[in-house]
Amino acid sequence: MLVVVPHISEEQELFGVYSVVMSIALYLTYSDLGFLSAGQKYAAESYANGNRDNEYRIIGFTIFLLLVMSVPFTVTAYFVSLNPTVIISELSDNAKIIASRLFFIIAFLLPVQVLLQRLVQSILSIRLKDYLYLRIDFFSNLIKITSTFWFFKSDYLLVEFVAFSILLTILSQIFILINFKTRHSYEILQVLREVKFSLDTYNKVSKLAYSSLLVTLSWILYYELDLVFIGRWLGARQVAIYAVAFSFLNFTRTFWNALYSPFAHRFNHLTGDDNSFLLSKNLLQQLMERTFLVTIIVGLVLIMFSESIIYSWVGEGYSESIAILRILLLGTFTVAINKPISYFFTAQLNYKYLYVGAATTPGVFILSLLLLVPSFGLVGFAIAKTLAVFSSSLVAIIFVRKVYQPLNLFKIWHRELVIVTFSLYMITRVYSLLKLSVEENSMLALIAVFISITLVAIILIFILFLYSKRFKNIFRDLIATRRGIGDHSNLD
Repeated sequence: MLVVVPHISEEQELFGVYSVVMSIALYLTYSDLGFLSAGQKYAAESYANGNRDNEYRIIGFTIFLLLVMSVPFTVTAYFVSLNPTVIISELSDNAKIIASRLFFIIAFLLPVQVLLQRLVQSILSIRLKDYLYLRIDFFSNLIKITSTFWFFKSDYLLVEFVAFSILLTILSQIFILINFKTRHSYEILQVLREVKFSLDTYNKVSKLAYSSLLVTLSWILYYELDLVFIGRWLGARQVAIYAVAFSFLNFTRTFWNALYSPFAHRFNHLTGDDNSFLLSKNLLQQLMERTFLVTIIVGLVLIMFSESIIYSWVGEGYSESIAILRILLLGTFTVAINKPISYFFTAQLNYKYLYVGAATTPGVFILSLLLLVPSFGLVGFAIAKTLAVFSSSLVAIIFVRKVYQPLNLFKIWHRELVIVTFSLYMITRVYSLLKLSVEENSMLALIAVFISITLVAIILIFILFLYSKRFKNIFRDLIATRRGIGDHSNLD
């Protein structure tokens, strides 16, 4: 994120091409037709009940569907590689060659990577052992980061870098599977033997899968097609401007997913308990109340430093990305509402919520695009995306209000929100008076910006620790739980 993107973004047109290609490649992430997420729920229940055979059967079935759905992706990407201008308009001759090669690579290598990643994640996530995957992924990404100094040292070897990255990810997934099989006596071969169609498994997971499919299609329309639309309507250079802000939004999404995703499977585990609804309700309340203030603090600090982040990261050539980034970051204020509620209703098989949410988000997004883009251009895309996020939050609040009233979050934390807002305003004033601005992009400048962000976050937490008894108690409780001496029944 911080090292690779500045190298790739040096050539705006090619960075735009890369962004569009990677956005289209995300089709594979959602090509399981919703059966992967549904299968993981039921596989998690089977694991919690000690039914290994059923777990293997469900995982094998979902991988089979993903394998089948990767075929049309490979065929389509191959034919687009023959004429990339059908996807991206106004390409130079060099950009056409680069785009053609990138589409060819993702056509044949990316499906292998995604299949292995989904297999690994399915096995580990239902056991709440994602950290094993993340550890290996960390070292794999470290190698990718280091490789940029080779691929972009004197030449712009974008195609070679993408091919190397995909192959390295494939090798890392194979290593994880072998390591997990050896250390945890997991029957990988049995899972592979179950990679086939099973009518019984289909009947069991299909209802949730099809509701998940609608959510998936909704997510694609809302989240993944911005760059494709921009590339087709406005060209590769405009994609690059938007993609920088969008890439940073993806960074925040990855950060929040790392925090919240283990709780999705914890909700699934609780459905097998006699008091499942009461336990799930308690987990929902605790998760929202303990993380709400943190999400607001992180969002506000990042918005404050948006200009410094863009300039130190990719340079003044991307100054138009600043406003886009700030608007996109507004949507992160709702993460403590949207994610826990989504996990809760999915585990409780509340299909009505899934259907309404799936229809609302892309509907608001597309309608907003039609109204805003003609007048605001790229900024219109960002506004439309943020409005769609808030609309999904409104749906979540309406559906969950009989279980828990999310508006209570503002009642609980209203004093702390005032303290944070006032403190951040004063810090912003001091920052402005000291004229601590960034004019050129460099690694040192970027490091300085992130040190500043960290310091501001620490200052805000310290102020809250002094003036908020509630925040102080939760902070102490979390530390005690981490040390194993506190009451961790709520979130464990």
